[in-house]
Amino acid sequence: MYLKRIFLPVLSLGCMSLVHGQNAWQGSITTMLTEIPVPGSGASCYGQSTKLIDPDTKIVSIKDNGPAFTGLEARLENIMKAAMSASKAQATAPPSADQVAQMQQQAMQRAAAAQSSNPQQMAQQYRSSSGAPSADDMAVMKLIGQAQTAAGNINRLSLEMAQKRGKINKNLDSVHMPPNCPEVQQGGYAGPTCACLRGHEVDYRTRRVAALNSYVEQMAALFNEYLPKMKAEAVIIDQMEAKAKYGEGVSNPAFRQMVVSIQHQGFGSVTSMLSLSGDVWKDAAEEYAKLVNAQSGASIPCGGKP
Repeated sequence: MYLKRIFLPVLSLGCMSLVHGQNAWQGSITTMLTEIPVPGSGASCYGQSTKLIDPDTKIVSIKDNGPAFTGLEARLENIMKAAMSASKAQATAPPSADQVAQMQQQAMQRAAAAQSSNPQQMAQQYRSSSGAPSADDMAVMKLIGQAQTAAGNINRLSLEMAQKRGKINKNLDSVHMPPNCPEVQQGGYAGPTCACLRGHEVDYRTRRVAALNSYVEQMAALFNEYLPKMKAEAVIIDQMEAKAKYGEGVSNPAFRQMVVSIQHQGFGSVTSMLSLSGDVWKDAAEEYAKLVNAQSGASIPCGGKP
């Protein structure tokens, strides 16, 4: 969900910034990571989510993960849209498919070159296009090299976390429905009572919530394992951005482009952690909503009748 809507624009921006010379976003990736909510139990995720209630059936559904998530998502999307608008404004013509492929290849080549270059090699590249670098330029170039390595580490951590995430099972298949309610003669009707139907549904939903809570606990542990690792790399990128004045403090066009590109790569830490937390949060809230509907009788065929 989050990766499709947010991560892909981040990836495309990483390519666009290698062609267009806009400046980086003047903010802290580390701060955004700190603001990502950590999923707790189904009850807590449900309680903090935005809910809708059907006026006819009274069934509760989950609209979104709540203001803590939607606010952070909106900020991240606005940053991406602003950067894309700046890139489009500077573009004379939209790139072709071949140009996009070439841009992606150049991005990979620049990233590999930066990670393998020491400050002296970067200085030689700078000197060849802009003359002898100043002491401040040398300091920034050193930080750019460190930040590029940090961006690569973020990508590695994201892939590593995704692999671990895929091995954690919800185990909901092991939760089975209780036996059917017995049929009882009720006036001219023979069938299960509403009380039995509701009791069975509440029992089933309670056990599913308990099973999913175990899954949420494991996912939260994974989140808490990787958040400090992501933040450690993001701090390096943030420090470089501040020193480079988000591109304004770098006179060499090639290195200014790297300042922007590295930050866009750094946003991968936010999208990865936001995806993990947001998807788990949504699953937990929706499962708990089904328990709430069972307890109220809204989801039982005979409604709230006894």
